[in-house]
Amino acid sequence: MSDDAIVALVGAGVGALVSLLTALLAPWLSQRFAERRFREELAIKRLDEIAIVMDDGGLALERFHWALQSAIDGATRAGAEDWERRRAEVEAARSGASHVGSRLAIRLGSRHREFVGVYDTFQKAYREIGREILDESRGDLNLNALRDRLEKLHNHKDYFASAEETRDSVEESLKRSAARPRNSPSYGGQRRTRAS
Repeated sequence: MSDDAIVALVGAGVGALVSLLTALLAPWLSQRFAERRFREELAIKRLDEIAIVMDDGGLALERFHWALQSAIDGATRAGAEDWERRRAEVEAARSGASHVGSRLAIRLGSRHREFVGVYDTFQKAYREIGREILDESRGDLNLNALRDRLEKLHNHKDYFASAEETRDSVEESLKRSAARPRNSPSYGGQRRTRAS
């Protein structure tokens, strides 16, 4: 056999081997890349959902605060109909804050209970003021004490700082989970085995 024939056979063999490896590996690599892209997109979607709920939490506290402020301001000068409207706004804000608190607890789970606790601290303090406004007659309200308690709650910087820390923590956690192969033990999945 000539050297040219041997080179041609080796070249054909190498070409066949490369073609075979490409045919075998291409679907596997495509699947891996698609799985990773799916996990990354899911992580981004989860982070967006959590950010929306956290924003809703801040807005719910703000609504509750201003509904209480309106009721306190109108307690002495509002007519009966206006007073009832302000009390209804307090009730709606209380209900809304409770609803968002539940959504926060569900979305964030026990991993981020510190943040949910910060939200609950504000919500409970607002609810106590709201309970007095809703349960007592206007003449029995100590408006100066209610104003003082409400003023102390107005600064939500603890909520916002905790929200930022929690968002960063969730983002880091989601990045780690998106980078982890689906069948790795640390992902929580099981290793795939082939049946013989």
